[in-house]
Amino acid sequence: KEWPRGLEEQRPQSDAQLWEALEALRTGGRERAMEKIDQVVLSSPKNYQPRVLLGFMAMERDEFKRAMGFWEEAEGLVYTSLQRSYVQVLQGRLREVLGDFQEAIRLYGRALSESPRFGQARYRQAVCLVKSGYVNEAQALIRELIKDNPDFFSAVLLDPELEGGRSHLLADLWEIWDEAKTRAVEVIGAVEHLPDLLAKWLPSDHESYNMFHARIQDLNTFSGINNYASVARLLRGTIAIRADIQARVKKDIQELANRRTVIRERLREIQREASWFPFSSMLGSFNTLFNSCGEGVSLIGHLDLYVPEKFRQGHEAMRMAEINLGKLEKKLLLLQGVRNGILFLLLSGKYLLVFEIIALVLAGGLSLGLYYLAPDKIVMGRDLRQDRWLILNITLIFFSFLAFVATAVKAASRFESYKNEILDKEG
Repeated sequence: KEWPRGLEEQRPQSDAQLWEALEALRTGGRERAMEKIDQVVLSSPKNYQPRVLLGFMAMERDEFKRAMGFWEEAEGLVYTSLQRSYVQVLQGRLREVLGDFQEAIRLYGRALSESPRFGQARYRQAVCLVKSGYVNEAQALIRELIKDNPDFFSAVLLDPELEGGRSHLLADLWEIWDEAKTRAVEVIGAVEHLPDLLAKWLPSDHESYNMFHARIQDLNTFSGINNYASVARLLRGTIAIRADIQARVKKDIQELANRRTVIRERLREIQREASWFPFSSMLGSFNTLFNSCGEGVSLIGHLDLYVPEKFRQGHEAMRMAEINLGKLEKKLLLLQGVRNGILFLLLSGKYLLVFEIIALVLAGGLSLGLYYLAPDKIVMGRDLRQDRWLILNITLIFFSFLAFVATAVKAASRFESYKNEILDKEG
């Protein structure tokens, strides 16, 4: 539905014969054009484009009724609103040429209902209104068209079909032109200072800097050209770029606030992670980076970011804070490894002591049980009563091994909760 963006989104046609027919029609080779069109119709009977070309050929022969028939048939074969509105404009233009202005206005209206931003259909409506004597209504349409697309200003100046209302239209155009010149005097200085405005707010390494710089360069091509279309584009472009720069600054300020919040939360987590570390001498460079990162984040919170110098200072502080945070993350990995290793050894030692005592009790109990309760006989060449110390050693080794296994399992399953308990303790 969108003009002219919709044209850019249409896939290029691959039917070479159709384009050869169009080229033959342009160069006057009607017989060759008809031959190619017949081939396209046979290969693609549901294609609307050959009917459009046949309508053009009928127009060349002044066969207006046949041209209308071809275009009406083409309208029934199209499958997008963009194509339908184009075919309807062709029909409306033919009705306009034939003097049936009311029907032409109706067809242009149908095209606009299919593609609301089809400016050419709106312009032809205005021309039909002028030809019908409704100049005031046409003026309102033309003003809206010029507001959307400054090129229609030149079209109105040069269009010979507007002779019936030219004096009224020229008076209206003079007001539009005079207003544009008055505003241009105010804006020209702003255009010249746009690069300074951009450099004041956004550093050259900002992701949007090159995009805004290219837009300013394109806008400068309209400077110094004394016609309405150039002046209007200069006005609109300047206002749009200034507004977009301010919008980008507001977005960046919000992003800075969000990034600041994220870094503060991460610093709290890092502080918690590094709080239980036994070797203070190893924390010198770590604390320096931590303090530097925290100072940068704190500075951003105290800056008035709506002042250009402070905005750029805030960007630089955020950049350095993120660099320092990355370095902190790398150093934290080493600290976490050492800290977690020490905590795991402490936790394992506590459980090992308990399990080892249990192992001693069990080994002693089993040895005594075998001594007093086992029958007096030889088992595997050993007298259970006489070798009680050997049995004690064997059972002690066995239960000690089980104690080590139980310690490893228990410490591994309990480590995370134990670590959080230690880290969450105040002081």
